[in-house]
Amino acid sequence: MTTYSREQIGASLHEGSGVRHDPSGRVDMHFIVRLLVNPKTGISEVIGYLTYKEGIGTALFAGAPSEKTAHFTLRIPDLRSVSMNNTGKVSVQVRPPGALLQIYLKEHPDQDWDNPESFSNGKLIATYYEGVAQLINMGPVAESTATFDLIFNEDFAFKGKTYNFGSGALMAVTAVSYFNSSAIPTHASKFQFAVSGAGVGYRVKREGNTSGSHDDGVMEGSFIDTINQPDRRMMALFTFTREGGMVGNTMTREGQPTMANGAWVRVGDREFALTFAFLGQDDTVTYIRLKVRARIRLNESFDQYTGIGQMDYYDRQGNLIRSIRAPVNGKRINADVIDAVEALSCCA
Repeated sequence: MTTYSREQIGASLHEGSGVRHDPSGRVDMHFIVRLLVNPKTGISEVIGYLTYKEGIGTALFAGAPSEKTAHFTLRIPDLRSVSMNNTGKVSVQVRPPGALLQIYLKEHPDQDWDNPESFSNGKLIATYYEGVAQLINMGPVAESTATFDLIFNEDFAFKGKTYNFGSGALMAVTAVSYFNSSAIPTHASKFQFAVSGAGVGYRVKREGNTSGSHDDGVMEGSFIDTINQPDRRMMALFTFTREGGMVGNTMTREGQPTMANGAWVRVGDREFALTFAFLGQDDTVTYIRLKVRARIRLNESFDQYTGIGQMDYYDRQGNLIRSIRAPVNGKRINADVIDAVEALSCCA
């Protein structure tokens, strides 16, 4: 019978040798966060840092552990929620899908709770797309649960070794967070108060091929897209390439044609995240007028999709003017074959 020392077991778990395990359901990360709240606008955001990451067998801090010394930081901007009615003695809020959790590596940590931007000025190493989430406030304690699909990840070097947040077929994290409901002061300019919290993320592993073939719903081909905004209904044409690119065009509110370029990534079974931008132009400058992020799902026959899109409009200085979330629907453009005899006779 083979026995392992504590040091050997720890090394095998972190380095992927010796003792093997299925990563699904294991703790992937621990984190400490603050929820910044603006009750006037209804917009909040989360900032924080990791205290543990599965697979990284070394300290995640540059000194005594705190927000100021954390090498791995996180930020979730532009959070919005809807309150549920008639829920008794608990307060329940749900967040629609679309928020982005981004994780950064800071070589020289310098974070400050009063400066949200200090948590997102490092190297971006992973982006997660939040599905529907729920926050339950039970008085002194609130609990948040959400699943985040990994839509961007790349190798990064940390203390002489290379890591990747998507290793081991990891495709998502289910996060459970707990908050002290007592407000604490914040000097962040856009937020009136904050609440402190901490939590854990559990690994979600997807089996099988995730590279994207037609059998599992690759995003490829041309679609007619319909977007139902609160004050207008607009249509667009999009073409998706197998390699992850996309181009499209639509008409502006002023009736001018405009073209978009962007990218897609698969985040689940027939589910995709899209990001693309339209340019605006006046007499002196060209700028990004509209940036769109969307989460869509193809039907089983791959000829239609439904989802939700967030449209962020900017002025020429790059300032956000307004944000709109709206349902989107797409229908594939298929080739219609005309009668060969008729085609030849018309062109003779």
